[in-house]
Amino acid sequence: MEHNTVKTSLLWASVATATIGFIFYNVMPLYLGLLQEATGLSSSQIGLVASAFFFGFNVTSFSSYYWVRTVPPFQAALTGTLVMIAGLWFADYSNSLVYQLLIAGAIGGISGAVGSIGVTIAGDAKNCTRWYGIQVAVAALAGVILLFILPVTLIPEYGFAGLIYGMIIMILLLLPVCFYLTKKPLPATQADLASIDESTLENKSKINAWKALIAMTFLFIGSAAVWAFVERIAAINAFDSEAVGRLLGYSLFFSVIGSLVAGAIGDRFGNRWPYALSCIILVVGIMAIALTKNLNIYAAGACLFMFGWAAAFAYLFAIIASVDPDGKHIALSVPAVGIGSMIGPGLAGFMLSGGSTNSLQIMCLITVAASMIFVCLSAQRSER
Repeated sequence: MEHNTVKTSLLWASVATATIGFIFYNVMPLYLGLLQEATGLSSSQIGLVASAFFFGFNVTSFSSYYWVRTVPPFQAALTGTLVMIAGLWFADYSNSLVYQLLIAGAIGGISGAVGSIGVTIAGDAKNCTRWYGIQVAVAALAGVILLFILPVTLIPEYGFAGLIYGMIIMILLLLPVCFYLTKKPLPATQADLASIDESTLENKSKINAWKALIAMTFLFIGSAAVWAFVERIAAINAFDSEAVGRLLGYSLFFSVIGSLVAGAIGDRFGNRWPYALSCIILVVGIMAIALTKNLNIYAAGACLFMFGWAAAFAYLFAIIASVDPDGKHIALSVPAVGIGSMIGPGLAGFMLSGGSTNSLQIMCLITVAASMIFVCLSAQRSER
């Protein structure tokens, strides 16, 4: 696709589509907690529900490599969104574990497919860094709104169903923007059209794309590990739980700020140096969270962590797009996020079992460093 032919309306539609695709992911902790209260399922069973979501999420987003440029985005996103609304609506109809696993798997599958469409479209933008920054910011903001508003509005009256109602309302507010999606399949990229007979260059480009995708997985292994147990770290340090809950809620706003900053700067300094700087900020936040015994430093660390994570997320999307030889590898960034988000919390739980944060912070530092290394290894740009 010619970069300068991508309409702004289509790019805003991609933002709405990606936000719908990631909405369940962003409120998952609240969803799982309220589901457990409503159904009486055990903690291990609730963990299986989360696994079912990620299973569906990863399967469909992996498969998007084969269909994302062959099916019309509007029809696929609209159908998927309506199915997601139906899945959410029926989630409150049974306490059965098998039922909830099927619902979570279906919602995960639709989320991965819809999110892949939005991410792929943004990769065709002239300044895709800016649009990925906007995508991450809007998706995070939607999660922040739900996490702040629903606990004081619909959830006290309706419980788990109140969360479902809130998520459906948010999706319906975003849905009209999706009508600007193209009703024809996304055009082939320039690499597809150029008939380049240089298999070596093409293979090298694909290798670079896979290196960048591995970098995304490593970024989320470390980052998701910290975020999943950030309250547990506070408990180990004996911080006031109510104060920690408030400040973690406020720290979510810094993820919006971080991604907006990335979008505002765009690619004027390239993508790799800003990515490295974002990772450094993220690491400083991790160190402050894990090492301090002071609540104020812990709070500052949480804000720095969220700022750096969101900015790095946006820049890494753009890096993957910059080395994507066929315009389809960018869709694989979605399962890379899912895989990292599955591995990280599992490792973190094991490492925190002894009551010390030392091993967790070392693991996070190693994974973020590995992400930066793979980004450097993917430095040779492909011919788009």
